[in-house]
Amino acid sequence: MRKALSAEGPMRALLFLGALALCLFWPLFLGRAHLVPFHILAGDPALEGLDLSADRPDWRTYDLAPLTIFYAEKSLVAAGLRRGEMPLWNPCNGLGVPLLADGISQPLAPFFLPFLAAPNPWVYSLCMLAQLLFGGLGLDRFLKALSAGALARATGAVLFAFSPCALKYMAFDNVWAAMWFPWLFLCAERMATAHRGFWTMGGVVALTAASGHPEVAFIGSVAAWLYYLVRAWGLGDVSRSRILTVWPFVPPVTAIMLSAWWALPFLEWVHLSTSERMHVFRPIPYGWEAPFLWGSELLIPPLLLALALLGSLRHRAAVAMFPALLWSVLLLFPVPQTLQVALSLGFMSNRYGRSLAWFAVVILGALGLDALAKFKPSLAEAWGGLAIFAAWIGGAVAVAASMGGVGREFIGRVPLRGEPAAVSWSLWVLLALGISLWVATRWGGGAASRVAPLGMAACLAGGVLLAPPSLWAAWNRSVPKLAVPLDEPAAQPTGREWLPSMNGLQSLSPNLSAAFGVRDLRYVLPLTPKRILPLAQPLQWGFSGFYAPSEDILQFCGVARQWKVVATSGRARLGLQSRTLPGQIPRGFWVGEAIAVADAETGIRRALDGFAWRRKAFLEGLYHMEVPPVGPDSVEASVQLLEDRSNASAWRVDCPKPGWFVLRDLYWPGWRAKVDDSLVPIFPADGAFRAVKLGSGKHVVTFQYRPMSALIGFALTFCTLCLLGCMWASRKGALS
Repeated sequence: MRKALSAEGPMRALLFLGALALCLFWPLFLGRAHLVPFHILAGDPALEGLDLSADRPDWRTYDLAPLTIFYAEKSLVAAGLRRGEMPLWNPCNGLGVPLLADGISQPLAPFFLPFLAAPNPWVYSLCMLAQLLFGGLGLDRFLKALSAGALARATGAVLFAFSPCALKYMAFDNVWAAMWFPWLFLCAERMATAHRGFWTMGGVVALTAASGHPEVAFIGSVAAWLYYLVRAWGLGDVSRSRILTVWPFVPPVTAIMLSAWWALPFLEWVHLSTSERMHVFRPIPYGWEAPFLWGSELLIPPLLLALALLGSLRHRAAVAMFPALLWSVLLLFPVPQTLQVALSLGFMSNRYGRSLAWFAVVILGALGLDALAKFKPSLAEAWGGLAIFAAWIGGAVAVAASMGGVGREFIGRVPLRGEPAAVSWSLWVLLALGISLWVATRWGGGAASRVAPLGMAACLAGGVLLAPPSLWAAWNRSVPKLAVPLDEPAAQPTGREWLPSMNGLQSLSPNLSAAFGVRDLRYVLPLTPKRILPLAQPLQWGFSGFYAPSEDILQFCGVARQWKVVATSGRARLGLQSRTLPGQIPRGFWVGEAIAVADAETGIRRALDGFAWRRKAFLEGLYHMEVPPVGPDSVEASVQLLEDRSNASAWRVDCPKPGWFVLRDLYWPGWRAKVDDSLVPIFPADGAFRAVKLGSGKHVVTFQYRPMSALIGFALTFCTLCLLGCMWASRKGALS
C-alpha cells in the first residue's frame, strides 16, 4: 500500500485524477445531473421527462449516436439479461438485426457492465467517467515507463483523461476505445525494453476492441505495434533480433482469438450487409463548428505543440511515437483520400484520428515538459515553439472571427444556449501566460527557468479544467419515458410501429426505440442487411433505412400503427396520434401456396405486386412450385402468439390445409425452427422474412436464434483463455 501511494505508485495518480473528477463532475456525484445527452431530443412528442432548461449542443455536429445506438443497445442488453437472455438479437429496430454482432456499439463493453446491472443515466455517466480515469492512469504508467518525472506524468494524465476531445466525445465509442491507448503503448514499451508482455499485449488489444469502435481499436493497436518495432529497432542488436522472430506476431494472434466471441458474428454481419458509405468513401466531418465544443480544442494545443516539439527532439522514445502521430495527421487531413480510406478501413470519420492525435501530442508534450524541467530549450527549439504559437493563434483568431451563430435555433424548435469557449477570457489569459513562460525558459533568469515548467503545467491543466465547454452542453436532468399514447399497447401486440418525421427530425429517433422496447421499423446503422436494400431508401452520409415508405411497404413489413404529430390542446407542445393501418395482417400469418424465386430482390418485387404476399409465399431455395391441395379458394388459419422474446418466439397455428407459416422478421443465418418439437428448415420468404412448411391441423412453431458464428467464437475465446491460464500457472509454478 505504501508503494502504491508513493510518488511512483499508481494509487497516487488515481487519487489525483479522482480528486479532479470530483471537482469537474460534482453534479453527477451529488445526483443533480448526468451526462447522457437526452436533452438534445427536447421537443420530441414521443418522449416525456426531458430537461428543457439544459444547454443543448448542436446535434448537426454532435450526432445522435450516443443515444440512438450506444445507450439504446446497452439498455436492450440490460433488459434481456434481467430476463435471462443472452444479447444475441435486437428485435426492436428494422425487421430485427443482430445485437452481439454490432461491434460498433459493443453491447458487452467491459466498463459498462455495472450499467447492465443497474441501467439508469447516472450509472451510465459513472461508467463513462471511469473510462476517462482509467485512460489517465494508463498515461501516467506509460510516462513512468519512459522515465518521465512526476510533474510530466500528472500533467499528461490530466490532459489525456480530460482533454477537450475526450470530454466532447466521452459518450462516443471512439473515446471508450481510445482510453486503452496508453495501456497498449505501455505493453509495447515493455515488449521492446524487457522482451516480455507479448501475451498481455494481445489481451489488452482484445479488451480495447471489446470496449469501443473496432476501427479505433485497430488504429490504436497498429500504432502501438509500430511503436514497438521502431522502439525495439533503436535499442540495439538484441532487440532487433527479436523483431525477426515469431514474438511480434503473438499479440495480434492472441487478440484475434480472444475477440472471436464477438468478431465472428461481426464478420458475418459485415458479409451479409452493405453500406453505401463503404463504397463512396465520403468522410464524415466531426468539426469544431458547434458552439460550446470547439474553443478549448483550438486554444489549448499551441502550448502543447510547443512542448511536443521539445519532447520529440529531446527524448529518445519520441521517435517511436512518430508513426502514431503521422497516422493521425493523415486521418485528420484526407489528402490523398485513397490513403485515408486504407488507413481508416474505409470508415472515414475524422474523430477517430483526433483520438490518436490527442494521445500522441499529449505524450510528446509531457515529455517536452519533463525535458523543460531539466534544462533550457535551445535557441532553435525556442524559436520553433514561438512559431507554432504564432501560426496556431493566427488560425484560431481567423476561425473565431468567422464564427457566428451563438444561440442558433435547433431546427426551429430548441434554442442553443451559451457562448463558444473562444470568447472565454480565462482561456486567453492562460494562453498569454503560457507564451510568457515559454519565452522565460529561454531568455529569463534562473528562477524563471525553474518556475516555468510548473507554470506551464498549470496553464495546460487549467485550460482543460477551468473551461470545459463540452460539459456545459452535456449536463442535464433528463430521465425520459415514452409519452402517452405511445406507451399504450399496439392494435396488433406483435406488430411494428411507424413514427413520423417533423421539421427534419424524427420522433423517437431511429434505434432509440430499443431502449423502450418499441418495435420500430426505422433504424439507422452503418451496415444495412442486403436483403432489405430493395425496401430501404438512401439516407444522409451513405446510410440506408426506412425513411418515407409507402403504405404498401408499411403493411408488408408488419407495421400495426402509424403515427402523426399533432398539436395537443391546452399545452404548448406537440403530441402523437395513431391510426391502425387498414387490412392489417399480424406479424405471423399462414398462406396456402408457395412459389420459387431466385433471389431476395425478385422475391420482394413479386410479393409486393398486387399484395401477392397475402396469399402466396415467394421462397428462395424452393426448386419447384408448391401446388396447394384441392380445397376452398379462400381459407384462413388461426394464429396465436404464445411467447415473444429477443432470441425466440413461439406460435400456435391451426392450419385448414397444408401450407406455409410466414413470420415477418428478418431472415438471418442462425435462426432455427421447430414444428411440434421437430427441427424443420427455414426458407427465405418474400425476400426478407422467414417461412416454414406446415401440414394441416394444429401446430406449435418455435423460432430460436442460435448463431453458429457466436458458438464457435465463444468456444475459441474460452479455449484461448484456458490456454493462457495454463501458461500463467505453469510459469508461476516454475518461479516458485
